[in-house]
Amino acid sequence: MDPVGIIAIFVGGVVCIFGYRIFQDALPLWGAVTGATFAVYLSTVFYPFPGGVPQVTLPQAVAAGVGALLGLLLARYIPFVIVFLTGAVLGGLLANLGYPMLMRGQTSLVVVIIAAVVAGLLAVRFQELVMVVATSFLGALGLAYGLFLLIHLDLLWLALIFFLLGFGGAAAQYKDAHPS
Repeated sequence: MDPVGIIAIFVGGVVCIFGYRIFQDALPLWGAVTGATFAVYLSTVFYPFPGGVPQVTLPQAVAAGVGALLGLLLARYIPFVIVFLTGAVLGGLLANLGYPMLMRGQTSLVVVIIAAVVAGLLAVRFQELVMVVATSFLGALGLAYGLFLLIHLDLLWLALIFFLLGFGGAAAQYKDAHPS
């Protein structure tokens, strides 16, 4: 048995079903950790570590605390950036692939940029739905990859499993976020 396949199935299943909730719950933690790490890194420019990483001095400890607080405050804006980038990438890809088909010519960079910005702004408007769909299909991709590693299914079956799990995970996450 391939351990990577087993891990991919487990992590993919968790992300497919609980991805949006995990994203929301872990956001303050990642904001604090990232802010503290970045602040300590910046503090080493002015106050280098005296004897290596294990000997943290007072300026690094203060920088870690300030960075963690700033990270906590800025963490609430991270979803907007992630959702905008997700929508922009999708809009840019669709314009890049669809424009030559519709207009019978080469892709225009201006059209791709406009489509990316519009799709990014629409994604921010529908943030919850975008994150639910993105995390469910990301988890489904991990599950399908794990199945491929373990039992080497045909590509058609993997695609079918991917779409069924993606839509099922999106439905489960949406139902979890909006109980009736």
